[in-house]
Amino acid sequence: MFNRALTGVFLAGILFCGGCQDQPRPEPTPKPSLKPATKIKLLVNVLKGVTAHDKDDVTRPNQDSVKKDVRDAVKDANKLLGKCGVELELADADIVFDAPNPDTPGSENMDGSYSPDKAKEIDKKAQAELKKAHGGPTKGFKIYLVTEITHKQGSEQGVGYWFPQERSEAIEPGFSILEVSILKDGRLLAHELAHGLGGLPDKDEKGNLMNPTPKVSDPNELADDQCRKLREGATKRE
Repeated sequence: MFNRALTGVFLAGILFCGGCQDQPRPEPTPKPSLKPATKIKLLVNVLKGVTAHDKDDVTRPNQDSVKKDVRDAVKDANKLLGKCGVELELADADIVFDAPNPDTPGSENMDGSYSPDKAKEIDKKAQAELKKAHGGPTKGFKIYLVTEITHKQGSEQGVGYWFPQERSEAIEPGFSILEVSILKDGRLLAHELAHGLGGLPDKDEKGNLMNPTPKVSDPNELADDQCRKLREGATKRE
């Protein structure tokens, strides 16, 4: 009975509408188009002396396993950074083994608390390598893969450096350092890239990607203003 009543009203509406069926229908409001992702080419330097070992023989370094772990981490990181319109790209040729330490020659470790001047000195070397690899000093982003980060805060196994600009909220992207032991952690990679690429500070907020002590079940999202800063930094290295 209820359906029939609705049908009757609908038919009446057509009968008394006159010539309204001949009038052009309004065009649907177009959905906003998504901007293409800002793509960032990575250059990963595995410092000389840093090894990942074959699962069946811990005495034998296995470069193939390092490459696989890096690729898997990048894939997982892209699931998080992609929500902000940033996509990481990594070619096998851009994973460089036995790379020199830009700070302490011969060491497989780097520092988690470089001074601004020292960090800028390291970044200058990173820029020279990016220029050689990707055709420009401001193209791409450098990651140093180390055995241990010394003088680190707490138990963190990664650190990202960026450079604030004077009298401005803008930043210049820097570089990131990761310990080989957490290579498979795509969440940490995304967290450190957000530091070094977007200048995002740690944020003690449940579910936020920049939370330095997240829980496994956390969604790891970035707020709109964080995404904006990340994209702004990324466009400087695209």
